[in-house]
Amino acid sequence: MCKFFSFAVTREGKVLTLLGEDRKKVSEESADSHSAIAEVFGISEDETWKFELPFNRETVTRLKKGESLRDIFSELRDYYDGGLNIKEFDEEMERKVFRKLSRMKKKIIETGEELFKLPLIEQIIGNLEPAQFVIELSKARAPQELFNEITGNLSPAGRRRTGFIFDHKGKYDYSLLNCFDFEEFGNISKIFVHRFVHEFATINEQGEPIKQTELRVYVYPIAYTLKEGEEA
Repeated sequence: MCKFFSFAVTREGKVLTLLGEDRKKVSEESADSHSAIAEVFGISEDETWKFELPFNRETVTRLKKGESLRDIFSELRDYYDGGLNIKEFDEEMERKVFRKLSRMKKKIIETGEELFKLPLIEQIIGNLEPAQFVIELSKARAPQELFNEITGNLSPAGRRRTGFIFDHKGKYDYSLLNCFDFEEFGNISKIFVHRFVHEFATINEQGEPIKQTELRVYVYPIAYTLKEGEEA
């Protein structure tokens, strides 16, 4: 499912594919190959209809918003990839396959989310627009580990004040600021991201003020959550 969602269909209409834990039965590189599917289920791939649906992060998003695979790929025959003669794959079989795929939708989404999840830094920076949101980390990290993960691909030469300046070609300069003291926190499982536009002025060589804008990205760890009225 790296770039496509592969599955095989038997003459009886059984849909065979590798999702979730089944993917671990073969190497990640081969998990979307029909030969690997056939090996896991103990069949001959030539005795199935083989299909490959283009698959990416956008497809997963559309499925999560309520669309079905049939909405996205209306003509299943267009994605035939060999095996049994496609002329034998009639409309009733196609409807049967789409019904079976609809019952797999949750697992297809879960597998796709795992494969296409954004690197943490990309999720934090996002579309370079102001926003506030919470990210629940897939696993808790120690503060230094988390900071290194977020900033590991950034050049130290870009360091400015307490943060990093990113290369950009958009309308803002933008910086990621380190907003927590490593000594104050144990492992961190949630972070709050605050992206906002900061306006300021600098003085040019003629002594004139020059207005500038910068999209700042603050990352705060969430140590614990209080209900309204509770004391910290």
